[in-house]
Amino acid sequence: MSSNREVRQQLEFGSVWQDRDSVDNYDGLVRALRGGGSDRAGMVEALAQCLTDSNLLVRSGAVAALPEVVPELGAARLCTLVQQHLNLFQDVRPSIQLSIADLEEGMAQSIAKAAGPEDATVIEYLRQAVHRPWGKCLLFRLAAIDGEWLLNHAAELVPKDYFGVLIPLTPERRRRLIAAVGPFHGTPSEYFWKQFPETEAVELKRLLSER
Repeated sequence: MSSNREVRQQLEFGSVWQDRDSVDNYDGLVRALRGGGSDRAGMVEALAQCLTDSNLLVRSGAVAALPEVVPELGAARLCTLVQQHLNLFQDVRPSIQLSIADLEEGMAQSIAKAAGPEDATVIEYLRQAVHRPWGKCLLFRLAAIDGEWLLNHAAELVPKDYFGVLIPLTPERRRRLIAAVGPFHGTPSEYFWKQFPETEAVELKRLLSER
């Protein structure tokens, strides 16, 4: 049985890699991918093909399993795929229980995970996608790979209770973001402050308290 047929049958019927602990069909595919083996490359390519399958169950499972293979497929390929087949993802709710509003959100999260500062076309897509109702999930990665753009649009994009967006920024950009977004609402947790050097944490606390 070819990788394409195995992967598709698993996502549709759960009949190839079965396990009593599986909740959804894609769980078996994820286990098979993590198990390695000589045919991983074939399985990865088969999963990519399933992303545009006409069967929503297959497509939903492929989006759910996508984080396991993001490094192999790459941000540019995934971005091209979602843009060329936007009707298969945008405003299409998954047919299985996933913590995403539509399939585009799942695709965008994986694209953002794989994107780097050099991926201009991908970053342009993410800049547009961040305006979707679920776009907040992209802010952290945009702060890491497109920090200056995010700062220029922080007042309209960054929720006033989302402190996490400060973490991937440089110290200078953190100060600028607080100035652009403030006043922030609420108080960050002690765990949040442990993400920064102690001296910078003190300064950031002071800046937030002054907003």
